Parts: sequence; C-alpha cells; structure tokens
Amino acid sequence: MAKIEQELKDAFYELEDLIEKVKANCDEEELDMERVEAHLVEYKRNVEHVIKEKNTREAKHLIREIASLDFNIRNKVTGNAMDIKFLRHIDNAFNSYHWKDKEHNQGSWLIKVCNGCFRKYGWN
Repeated sequence: MAKIEQELKDAFYELEDLIEKVKANCDEEELDMERVEAHLVEYKRNVEHVIKEKNTREAKHLIREIASLDFNIRNKVTGNAMDIKFLRHIDNAFNSYHWKDKEHNQGSWLIKVCNGCFRKYGWN
C-alpha cells in the first residue's frame, strides 16, 4: 500500500499544483472553477479516507479519477492540445497497437478523420 499511497498523494498534489498554476496564469476562463474546486475538496477528503482505510483498490480508482481531471484541465486550457497530442501519438504508433479490428479499418478511418479536422481548423 505504501507505493500506491505515495502515487495517490503525488497525483493529488500535482492536481492541486496545476489548479494553482491555472489561477496564477489567469487561464480559468475556459473552466468552471467552482466545479473544479469542488472536485478538489472531494478528492482531498477521499484521499485522506482511502489512506486511513488502506484501501488499495479504491486508491487505484481515485488515482485514475484524479488523472482524468488533470488531463481534462490541461486539455481545456491548452485548446485541446492534449487530445491532439494523444491522437497524433496513436497515428504515429498505429501499427504497434493490438487492434481488435485486425484490418485496422475503423481505427485507421477515425485517425484520418481526426487528422483532417486538425488540418481544417489549423490545430497543430
């Protein structure tokens, strides 16, 4: 549990730090800061509870939730740059993934559509 506990604490502190940076840079216009702050308060309470109870399963779930909010905040304040970077990574490493659709038809089509949108709207 010690390793998971540290990972959970790190995830929470990184999220807390990100929110402070967003505020300091006045980047919150794209965010519902009341809702973000409410999540932060809830996560803090849950982190303390999970650590006290030494619940590894719940700790892992909370780490994923915190990481998801972190990603979404970064994505929002950077004009969807996180989504674009993620999709470009998939495109560049497309053949290294084990696709359920062996022909790659659906996945390949989706990546092409996304790349077309990037070009159309000038997203780098």
